[in-house]
Amino acid sequence: MKKYIYVISLSIITIFIFFSCQKIDPLLGNSNISGLTKLSNTINYENIKISIEGLEAAGEGFSPIDTIATLGDTLSDKNGNFLLENIPAGNYIIKAEKEGYFPTKQFIEVSDNSEIELSEPLILYPLEDYGTLKEM
Repeated sequence: MKKYIYVISLSIITIFIFFSCQKIDPLLGNSNISGLTKLSNTINYENIKISIEGLEAAGEGFSPIDTIATLGDTLSDKNGNFLLENIPAGNYIIKAEKEGYFPTKQFIEVSDNSEIELSEPLILYPLEDYGTLKEM
């Protein structure tokens, strides 16, 4: 019986040592994404929610239907600046949203260990810009 306990204990220790020797920092090689977001009808750009959603390839190209998960999110500062940190390499959708506004999305490809700055601001437009439906 002692022999079996010894073998099981040794096996557990070996497995633990093997898995602890894996990559120490899972965030190594990840990238940061910064950018600007704006509201079309005001100059107060604070607290616009920016999120990044992972994509699953569905053949050639990508579709919003392929969205699988939100990797992270942040809020913009009063000037509309935002930073998403520690994003692994891959293809993603960056989404900006705020209550009372249409969300906007942008596709982005992230490579290992890079600092990415979006070239264009993410602009949100108020819902009332598009009118309301009336009963007939």
